[in-house]
Amino acid sequence: MSPARLPDKTIKAIGSGREVNLQNFGLPTILIFHYRDSASTARKINNSVREKYDAEEVFIASVLDLHSIPKIARGATEAMIGREYKKAAGELKETENPEEYVVLLPDWNGQMTKALGFSDTNKTAGIAILDESGYVHDTYQGDESIKMSLSLLEKLIKKK
Repeated sequence: MSPARLPDKTIKAIGSGREVNLQNFGLPTILIFHYRDSASTARKINNSVREKYDAEEVFIASVLDLHSIPKIARGATEAMIGREYKKAAGELKETENPEEYVVLLPDWNGQMTKALGFSDTNKTAGIAILDESGYVHDTYQGDESIKMSLSLLEKLIKKK
């Protein structure tokens, strides 16, 4: 059975404005599905992957499941997330480009989150490991997401 592929869709990252095409990452990729209460887990996943791989080797993006946000509150929510982007960008080393290291993708209708089988990502972060072309090779949601992120990413990279 071949891996699933994400839809051919471009999403504008909150904060940086970077346009991310879900079928053209160009690098092995880890998508971290989370929201506010699971953001600390997402940071730990990001930090553990960045200890081993830099932005030229692995693309990391946070996918924020925002389906519960009413349309009327989207502007305020985007502004709040934009402030978090600036805070995270300010914590980077001078040599690290925030557009490469802090990628916050909104999932306003929750379709991407649901399509990969994740639920309640505000409580428990989920991860998806994708190849350069947006094919999903592995997913995981649970208490071992930090450990599993590196393990599944290394499994993909070894296949190459």
